[in-house]
Amino acid sequence: MGNGYDSPPQGEYGVLADELRRLAERLAELETPTGTSVNSLVDQVQEAIANINTTVTAAISANSYTRPQIDNLVANPPSGSNVTGNVAASGNLSVGGTTTATGDIFTPNATPAVTAYTNAYINGDGRLSKGASSARYKVNIEPVDPASLGPIFPQLNEFEMRSDPDHTVRIGHIAEHLAADPALQRFVVYAEIDGEPLPDSIDFISLLLAQTAQLQQRVVTLEAQVH
Repeated sequence: MGNGYDSPPQGEYGVLADELRRLAERLAELETPTGTSVNSLVDQVQEAIANINTTVTAAISANSYTRPQIDNLVANPPSGSNVTGNVAASGNLSVGGTTTATGDIFTPNATPAVTAYTNAYINGDGRLSKGASSARYKVNIEPVDPASLGPIFPQLNEFEMRSDPDHTVRIGHIAEHLAADPALQRFVVYAEIDGEPLPDSIDFISLLLAQTAQLQQRVVTLEAQVH
């Protein structure tokens, strides 16, 4: 008896307790890594690391470009390439195809035209074009009697451009005014706005040539009358 309690008889329970103790000791021994098992584990880890390196290297190779490939892509961009950010070029830019700009084009350091220069025009479809005075570009060429053009001196107006922050007063003609005059309609340049052709600009060179021809004709007539 101990502390007022009888000790349980050993009997078969004592044998069972001893067996459980031995099993616990054996299990502890099995769970303790031996030198062999540790070495085996190290080998497995090293093999896994080697496999990871191989896998990563293969993935990088499959999804990356070499320096020569990058240089070639820069020199020869694939068809349909798009750039969403800013692009700066310090050298010359050569374009073999059509260049389309949906925004403004600035040439603050443009050089003066000094040899074989011509007028530049914006074609109706937005193309920047050179003057086309040669007969090679024209058909149905016929002489015109300046007097037959009618009154081609429209009302001169002063105005300010809507987007001019300085509100500079300018002198010129209004395309809508010319479009309303049968004699001047031929000098109006139209643009499609919201699906409707509207007066947008004036072919000033043609207008000035016609006006000059009329004035010249009148001068010649007056000189003939004087003499």
